[in-house]
Amino acid sequence: MLKGQDQMTPKWPLLETLTVNGYLSSIDLSLAQELLKGDPAPLESAAALICYLSLTARCGHLCIVIEGKQIIPDPIATWNENRYAEKGEMQEAVAKDLLQQALNLISVGSHELPHKIITEITQYETQSSLVQTPMCRMGNRFYFHRHWYYETFLLEHYHKFISHSPRITPDIHLVGTKVKKLKEQNRLLPEQAQAILNACINTLTIICGGPGTGKTYTAGILISTLWDALTDLQKEKFEIALAAPTGKAASNLQKSLLNATKGIDKLSSLQAKTLHALLSIRGSGAPQEIEPLAYDLVIVDESSMIDVRLMGALFAAMKPGARLILLGDGHQLPAVESGSLFADFVQNEKNPSVKGRVNYLNTCLRVELQGILDLADAINRGNSEGTLRLFENGSQESGIQRLIVKNEKNAAKEICSLAFQSYKMHNLSSLDPKDLLAHFNRFRLLSPLRKGPFGVEEINRLVGQELKKSLSEKAFGEVLFIAPIMLLKNDYRLELFNGETGVLIRPSYRPNQGDFEIGTGDYALFASKDGEVKRVPALLLPPFEYAYCLSVHKSQGSEFDHLLLLLPPGAECFGRELLYTAVTRARRQLSLWSDDATLSAIVQRTNCRLSGISQRIATGQQ
Repeated sequence: MLKGQDQMTPKWPLLETLTVNGYLSSIDLSLAQELLKGDPAPLESAAALICYLSLTARCGHLCIVIEGKQIIPDPIATWNENRYAEKGEMQEAVAKDLLQQALNLISVGSHELPHKIITEITQYETQSSLVQTPMCRMGNRFYFHRHWYYETFLLEHYHKFISHSPRITPDIHLVGTKVKKLKEQNRLLPEQAQAILNACINTLTIICGGPGTGKTYTAGILISTLWDALTDLQKEKFEIALAAPTGKAASNLQKSLLNATKGIDKLSSLQAKTLHALLSIRGSGAPQEIEPLAYDLVIVDESSMIDVRLMGALFAAMKPGARLILLGDGHQLPAVESGSLFADFVQNEKNPSVKGRVNYLNTCLRVELQGILDLADAINRGNSEGTLRLFENGSQESGIQRLIVKNEKNAAKEICSLAFQSYKMHNLSSLDPKDLLAHFNRFRLLSPLRKGPFGVEEINRLVGQELKKSLSEKAFGEVLFIAPIMLLKNDYRLELFNGETGVLIRPSYRPNQGDFEIGTGDYALFASKDGEVKRVPALLLPPFEYAYCLSVHKSQGSEFDHLLLLLPPGAECFGRELLYTAVTRARRQLSLWSDDATLSAIVQRTNCRLSGISQRIATGQQ
């Protein structure tokens, strides 16, 4: 019996054994106990299903599928990948047998859940008012009520939105003429031109492509082309919004589209917002009364980062006949919260209801990326042998190299010393602000971990030590201190956003001074939306941390000339989406520190999240 259980707690010996050995979480077991409380004879099979559904929900899945003895996602793989106890506490053969027993329990539990905690939902009964239980079943899919509600809310407003035609129609002949001319001038590829034409006739357009394929460039040409094809009266009424899931991504989108709106007075003042700001959403509760948006064109970048709750709110807020353009890369990391909605939409491209709405940009326009693109392609295909081969044959010319350290026991310190050399540069104080920002954006360390010897926090600490050491060796007394930083919160008044990177400058710093003891003369530099540099007194900054090393999640939307990626043992649990995201942050050169086993395992594993979106769109269900 688990510690803290009283005599009234049901005895589930198999689940308790798996919990003690780290295959199940006490959080999941406690949830099962709570949901089955009051049942005179709570079955271990029902508890096993609840425990597994809870685990998959924490992994980002919206539901699980149970078809006889087949369960998706695979429970045994999921338990092994998410085990938190030290390996070796249970013999492998014993663990394998117990996990198989637990899998069989889940299958049985799908027929033994008490009616008081689960509602059966048919294809045509999808109103949330029908569900008063914590769980629900739709065919062979099992959900917690919250995730079923979010999925249903999204699909209801998705179907409503795509059922309308665009309210404001441009001169299609004029659009076609301009697009044809841009193609002839080699300013548009055929795939980009088709995406623009599709966006002019559809309310929903999805533009999907990897790095360097020109997603935001295409969106910029779309804005100017559409605008030029409107009448003067239409222009007076036509409103445009730019948005992204994070402040940093919104700022990047605005910078990218700046050139496209030059010369158009009404559009030159466009201000990109976070989706939360655009939709006036606060907190993390369920979307209730969504304020309708007045915009006729909404462009959203980094759409792979949008979770099910936020995507539902976006579709609910769109006014009938408006245009929504979703830009993103379906191979990147999904949202931090539940679901992978952008990937779900992209996968539905062959469905008649989304015909012409999904547009692929497959041509990379940056020649220097070819070696990195070959690597990204091998990763996407789950080709571990090909991935390892590319690193074995890597070179300065290919842009792909393996980092070999001399002393594996002190690998973290050696890596940090090498990395610090990439950050160092003589006469930094003589650089103008733009060059200073550019210098610190040429190189970056990335890690998938926050904690541990190769986590972001420890690597930043070690590189910071190298900086202090170099300063103390230079001179006694006050010296110039310059370091990259990342903001941890938004400050809308200063137009500074969580995840945005800049450079902290402390003109009179003492090496024994505390890292974050900010003085009145200290300041930070950030790239502004107009391409210039803004200087902010350090005392006004929101919370920040050093950014010699970034997490892969935080690096989304950024690019660096040279990237050093750390994949220590244990990183394989993240899957190829994380590796792809990290690899495609490199513009010219990628260095990797990892052993073959970890690299191979991460390529072979995918973190594809399960939902009912594709099936429900295909069958017209809401």
